[in-house]
Amino acid sequence: MAFLKRSVPILYATSFQTVPSSGMDRWLPLEKPESRGRRRRGDIHVALTLSTEKNQDLTSQEHKHLLKILFANELQASQAQPFKWNGTFCKESVSILAQHAVQGKLTGAETALARWLVYAHTHCDLPLDYR
Repeated sequence: MAFLKRSVPILYATSFQTVPSSGMDRWLPLEKPESRGRRRRGDIHVALTLSTEKNQDLTSQEHKHLLKILFANELQASQAQPFKWNGTFCKESVSILAQHAVQGKLTGAETALARWLVYAHTHCDLPLDYR
């Protein structure tokens, strides 16, 4: 069994704020701090994901409820008339919905179903343009 004689600190400077909500899977360079600048020490494979342990049925219901709230806010903010809503959410709403879907491990089909259910329910009160 081989032992290292000394510990060598190897650094990779990154901010977790730069990791997207969908996760990160890439090779990153390793560097060792030295007195005369940094020297490249190789690469490391980093795979980061965000997740939670929740009941999938509960997560789908939460996502649908969140979508309902954000959708109502979009309609109110745009003062949408029947058949006039353009189908887009503000970037903050899109980020919130994407983050919730990733953390809840929702599939594309589950998020599409939630959108359809919320839009169909709203269409009874305010007709939407489905183009």
